[in-house]
Amino acid sequence: MFFLDPAIEVKNLSKIFRLKQHSTSSLRNTFFPNFQSFKAIDNVSFKVKKNETFGLLGPNGAGKTTLVRCLTNLLLPTEGTVLIEGRPVSDSVYKIGGMFSYSMIYRRMTGYDNLKFFAKIYGVKDYKARIAELDSLFELGSWLDNLVENYSLGMKSKLAFARALIHNPEIVFLDEPTLGLDPNIALKLRKEILKMNKTIFLTTHYMEEANELCDKIAIMNEGKIIVKGSPEELKELVKQNQVVLISVSKQADELKKILYESEIVHAVSPTHDGFKILLRQKSDISELLLILSKFKIDKIVEEEPKLVDVFVKLTGGKIEKVCE
Repeated sequence: MFFLDPAIEVKNLSKIFRLKQHSTSSLRNTFFPNFQSFKAIDNVSFKVKKNETFGLLGPNGAGKTTLVRCLTNLLLPTEGTVLIEGRPVSDSVYKIGGMFSYSMIYRRMTGYDNLKFFAKIYGVKDYKARIAELDSLFELGSWLDNLVENYSLGMKSKLAFARALIHNPEIVFLDEPTLGLDPNIALKLRKEILKMNKTIFLTTHYMEEANELCDKIAIMNEGKIIVKGSPEELKELVKQNQVVLISVSKQADELKKILYESEIVHAVSPTHDGFKILLRQKSDISELLLILSKFKIDKIVEEEPKLVDVFVKLTGGKIEKVCE
């Protein structure tokens, strides 16, 4: 079926939480609590096309999980609307599926009973055939007959992914689906995502995963979406920057302090043997080499900026730890 409307449309969405403030007196906390408003999502608007993979990136606390919960009707927004193919999300819950780590599967049930339970909720008629399809897809095998509490993290993630697809939804929300997984299982899940002919909304902290999977990416910070575009369009934002990798075995702390204070350096990310430096301009490389000449540098490598450098430039301070 062809839809003129976007698969997902978010209009002026905001979510405000009231947080209880604690005082030194427990009695006062009980009878006269103080509350402070916190805006987790701040007037967010965007559209996702049908069969597009849309990635949402942002640092911890940016509001990503809160936004996904509003998009999937698990949390009511304070203001704004969410439309699924032109209709309110509350009318479209059977069109969407979600994987939020493995928190939405029951650990004291077997894998098979989990899938059967959710198949019944969604009205899947031939649930046995559907479970067999997902078993083949995710290679669940004999683990389907075991209690989920005995599963490894990878098996729990595969079962949670299968549970999200049990009713063959048109739109799938994946909240950090490969977080904590070993590389082999993460690779398998990414391959399945690439093969799915569905609209996918993905949050992740892995920049290269977003670069590989997503048609469009939005970067979120402090409750707002600060930029949207394709991976290539976003990389244009750091086209004028220069990335330099250095290995240093001595005086690393002293060098870090100098880099932090330097006007030519936009960000510094620690690596296993030195630093990754994002310069403000390519022409600043000569001044950087002058700084480095005062230290014993084991290796210097220049490279083109990547998606992770866009992330650091838009959301980070001078010293950042990032996942690549």
